[in-house]
Amino acid sequence: MVNQVYQDQDKLIVDEILLFLQEKRTILITIRMAIGTIMVQVSILSFLIATSRFYQLVEVMHLLVPFIVLNAIVLGVAGYFLVGSLIQLHRLERQIVRYKRGHSRIAACMDKDVR
Repeated sequence: MVNQVYQDQDKLIVDEILLFLQEKRTILITIRMAIGTIMVQVSILSFLIATSRFYQLVEVMHLLVPFIVLNAIVLGVAGYFLVGSLIQLHRLERQIVRYKRGHSRIAACMDKDVR
């Protein structure tokens, strides 16, 4: 009976750790999306700079200003997602460490698997 209680507790703890890891994967996907968005904006601006000799800046200023404003907004949103995800990832890592300290049997098993 006591052994069954320990097994049920271990299953619950493992399920909670798996939930933490799923949340971590979601955060990492958000970080990858934010970095990809920033890279797209940088590549578009690089393309515009590389092709700038084919047009006069004064003639396309009415197109360039809204584009630059839109890029600034998109970069701001991507930066917000990136910083928020990094903060959330750090918080989750601390929570996992705290959880492992509280459950010594699970911490011993996880440390063996990591090595």
